[in-house]
Amino acid sequence: MDVLRVSHPIRGKRRKKTRTQSETVDKEFEAAPKTFVLTQHGSSQTNELVKDFRVIMAPYTAEKLRVRKKNVMRDFVHMAGPLGVTHMINFTKTDVGTNMRVGRLPRGPTLTFKVNAYCPLREVQKSQSRPRSIGSQMRKSALLVLNNFSGEALETKLVTRTFQNMFPSINVSTVDLKQLRRIVLLHNDPENDCIHMRHFEICVRASGLNKSTKQLLKKDIPDLTKYQDVADFVLQGGEGYESDVSDAGADNKVVLPQTVAGVGNKGNAKSAIRLVELGPRLELSLLKIEEGFCGGDVLYHKHVQKSSAEVKASKKKRDQAKSLKEQRKKTQADNVARKKDEKEAMRKQSQAQQKAYNAKKANADADSDDGVEAPETLNSDDEYEDNDAEYYRQEVGEEPDADMMLRKGIKYADRPNAQAYTGKVKEAGKKKGGRGNNPRFQGKEWRSGDKRGGGGGGGGGGGGGKVRGETDDYMPKKRKY
Repeated sequence: MDVLRVSHPIRGKRRKKTRTQSETVDKEFEAAPKTFVLTQHGSSQTNELVKDFRVIMAPYTAEKLRVRKKNVMRDFVHMAGPLGVTHMINFTKTDVGTNMRVGRLPRGPTLTFKVNAYCPLREVQKSQSRPRSIGSQMRKSALLVLNNFSGEALETKLVTRTFQNMFPSINVSTVDLKQLRRIVLLHNDPENDCIHMRHFEICVRASGLNKSTKQLLKKDIPDLTKYQDVADFVLQGGEGYESDVSDAGADNKVVLPQTVAGVGNKGNAKSAIRLVELGPRLELSLLKIEEGFCGGDVLYHKHVQKSSAEVKASKKKRDQAKSLKEQRKKTQADNVARKKDEKEAMRKQSQAQQKAYNAKKANADADSDDGVEAPETLNSDDEYEDNDAEYYRQEVGEEPDADMMLRKGIKYADRPNAQAYTGKVKEAGKKKGGRGNNPRFQGKEWRSGDKRGGGGGGGGGGGGGKVRGETDDYMPKKRKY
């Protein structure tokens, strides 16, 4: 009997997942422009504005970028290079108002806008009877539409080019209509000198069908138990809202070249297109354009107009500051290199000295092993006895008795005539004064005090001391410990 065996993955080994994304998606992501949307030391209003503006720039933006108080603009610039970020959008809050700075990385230009008015995303959704939720339409980038940006002015061209580069370009002949789900509309109002920004979702509905017919075309069949015939359901309007058929105008009806998502949106069929606002809304005014990233020559300023001489003077000043900065960097680099060389030379010198010391020590050890006798040590009882006897002769001036000498292993208190020996030494110290003639005290400093007496060696100091400050030759200095 054949047994059916089912193979299971081996435990303890990681299963390799098959790649589900094509290489075209990776190439599209690498070629698309990417943005950082952030605020530094902003308020709750600017934080909300940053969050809503990231919705507009999705999906090619850092949605979860966190900014700490210690972070500076240089940190984000250094991080933008490896990540392929092309634009930096920074919102700042001042006493005058809120500003939006858009800079192209890494060399500019930088455009500064003033946010005249702002309506957050949540307020836009509250104003709608049937608001659209934020979901799958954010998986693809929005389509940019510019209106009334024609003109030969330098600021108009730079604004147009900057916003065009913030969104990925499309090829009209090969674009997939299913990917176009959102629109970012920029309208230039020269009369009020401002730019209006809106964010919409593209909704496509089949034209010529009422609500009831669309319900029948869906996968979920509606409840028809209360109708005797399907015609009753179609003629009475079916279920739901009839707001979808209000797009009966001829301007918003087009023939779709491709099949798109939605009921009845087939290729080469007529459908109606509607725009549902998602938010947020912004009203911007251009203030300044700088040549570099957050610096450089001012190409345009709304409130300040400079003459050609002033422009040359400011440029000369910037060039001098730039050259001075480069000189300081060069000096600092030279100092770092010099200190590094000095440290290396010192290390080599230290190693050479250590090697010489080790060689000298090894030679000394070798000489001692060849037969050099070590100094003798005083270990015998006779040597101890001779030292004590000599010391007694120097201090007392008499020959010591045989039973008064200290033997090794015998305590001083156990010796015969120990008290008599001590008394004689003290008397000798009083007569001679000072520290006596003990060779063990010659050339040594003594602790100073008000009155310090000299005295003999082993028995202690006796009389004959001098008051501090007298000019005797033997007067000791402050003792060092």
